[in-house]
Amino acid sequence: MDVNTDKTSPATAPYEMVFPAAVTSSASVIGGQYAILGSLWAQHFTQSNTANQYKVIDGYRLTSSEFNTSFNELYSGALNDLSRVAEESSAAGDWNTYLMAKTIRVYTFQILADLYDQIPYTDALKGVSAGNISPKYDSCRIVYDGLIKELDEALAKDFSAKTNKNIGSKDFIFGGDIELWKQFANTLKLKIYLRQVNIRPVVAKAGIEKLYSDNVTFLSTDAKLAVFSAEVNKQNPLYGSEVQYLGDPNLRASQTLFNFLSANSDPRLDKIYKAPASGHKALKQGDYLALSTAYPNGSLSSGQFSATDPVYFITESESYFMQAEALTRYTSIAGNAKNLYEMGVGAAFERLGLIGSAPFLDTNGAYDFAKATTTEGKISAIITQKWIASAIAQPIEGFFDFNRTGYPSIFTVSVNSAIGAAFPKRLLFAADERSRNPNTPAQVAIDVKVWWAK
Repeated sequence: MDVNTDKTSPATAPYEMVFPAAVTSSASVIGGQYAILGSLWAQHFTQSNTANQYKVIDGYRLTSSEFNTSFNELYSGALNDLSRVAEESSAAGDWNTYLMAKTIRVYTFQILADLYDQIPYTDALKGVSAGNISPKYDSCRIVYDGLIKELDEALAKDFSAKTNKNIGSKDFIFGGDIELWKQFANTLKLKIYLRQVNIRPVVAKAGIEKLYSDNVTFLSTDAKLAVFSAEVNKQNPLYGSEVQYLGDPNLRASQTLFNFLSANSDPRLDKIYKAPASGHKALKQGDYLALSTAYPNGSLSSGQFSATDPVYFITESESYFMQAEALTRYTSIAGNAKNLYEMGVGAAFERLGLIGSAPFLDTNGAYDFAKATTTEGKISAIITQKWIASAIAQPIEGFFDFNRTGYPSIFTVSVNSAIGAAFPKRLLFAADERSRNPNTPAQVAIDVKVWWAK
């Protein structure tokens, strides 16, 4: 008599039911705590002078405990589940779901590698059954090479096989459209190669040129998780953390982005920042000790955060900007970088509900691509527009691009920097890892650049 088994609550779930939970786990961290980190280190926002929550981030005073929970969630939640989905869908010959799981797995691993430079990868997620509870840490280079191999292997599967499934509504990103997943994977490969343009220019060039010679297609739509509602515990994770849970006291307009938008009369300013009754006002980056007499409570512009905002993995505009950068760097590739740049700007405006980016792109317009007469000038224009477009949507990418290229060149060191005149480049290895995994490397200071950084 199996009286202790609740048949309405199965001990395991089919892999197609695990996949949406895995995607949500990844999005909860990348669109939550990492979005807050990115918002500050990409200088879209700064810590308010009348609150305290993110002073350690904005002042570059991080400890190894700061993003401990986020690191644990990505490994024990998202990556663990994605690896299981990939394994079980492979056994079933379901290459559709396999590609989905592999793509989000690669996306998540890349974020971690970009933040920590060394992470558990080749030894990761094997657990007790494999006798490995202390995985070694791999360098970012090894991780990157492995991620490309994972995507190549997944894209080479037989998507016409009868064993494939269309998981439909269980795919919160593209509703089971495998062609869009192929585009997602190809766009992710482009991003991985672009990260390496400074450190491994030959590898980056060869990889990007092969993508184009193979005539792959890249995303022309958003890869996003748009399942959030105004209901508590079902909100966008950044909104839930900053607004619902804390009451929106912390993130305030940084002069870095605010002044750039204001100087160019860019209407996106009012879509990114919410003006108080007295009008827009921004704070210098990291100036959270500014006197309340100069910036009284409620006088600084806050963020236009919404409970129903999607979490974006790759936006349409980011895809266009990456393609524009590839064509600008490598003249061997056929295409029009200017058109792609302008498509990126246009998509960034449209995502915020704005129509009419054309005046900014016209001859002598504020964002006219032809104003840049050198390759480096064109790269600066592309990355600057990509940085603006990442505000609220993908702020961590704005930080990564600054780390990689040094653009935009208008960043200022935090007024209350704990590391002098340097900018932060990485996160510290997580406290739990340092206490439990003897293979965790010696701690590295946050101003030491990651492998691919300029």
